[in-house]
Amino acid sequence: MTAKEFNLKGDNRMSGGDLCDYCQYSLDNIVEELEEKIEKDVYIEEIKILLLLVIADLKKNAILLQRIDWLVSGDDGIESFHERLTKQLSN
Repeated sequence: MTAKEFNLKGDNRMSGGDLCDYCQYSLDNIVEELEEKIEKDVYIEEIKILLLLVIADLKKNAILLQRIDWLVSGDDGIESFHERLTKQLSN
């Protein structure tokens, strides 16, 4: 059962889920895998820098997806969307 199907049944509704069934968490998983690869594998410095830049972009995009997901799901209004987005992007 997908998260969206779970929510439609009215069982313990989770926030968000209107966009690609919580795909922002896939980005978080990719970040974790890349960080592990950087720690374990030996890459030349240029590749490490490139991977770190990709990780930073993925983290930012996961935040953007999360905030937009909550906005379009009706869990956040415009004001809370802006507040939470600004706070999370500043961390």
